[in-house]
Amino acid sequence: VFYGKLIAKKYGKVLAVYMKELNKFLTMYQSDYRRWFAWYEKQKEECYIPLAEFQKAYPSYDILIRHFKELNLSMQEHAKVFDINMLDWENDNADNTNREDNVNT
Repeated sequence: VFYGKLIAKKYGKVLAVYMKELNKFLTMYQSDYRRWFAWYEKQKEECYIPLAEFQKAYPSYDILIRHFKELNLSMQEHAKVFDINMLDWENDNADNTNREDNVNT
C-alpha cells in the first residue's frame, strides 16, 4: 500500500495529464470512426480491401492522423518520466509495418 501511494504521489500528475490527453483524442474520434467503419464495411463487403487502405477512406483520416501524431509526441514526452525505452517502440513499429506486407505475399 505504501509503495502504491509513493507511485501515485510521484507520477499522479503526469498520469492525469496523460489520461486527459488520451481521453480527449478518443472522445473526438472513437464514436464517429466506429459508426463510419460499420457503414463503410457494409458498402464494401463484396470485395477485400486491406485494412490500411480501408482506414484511409475515412473522411477525417488526415486530421485524425495529424492529431494522433501530436498525441504520440506528447506521450513520448510523458514516457521519459517513466524511463521507458522508446527505441523498442520504434523497432516494434518497423516490424508492424512489414507484417501486412508479409501476410499478403
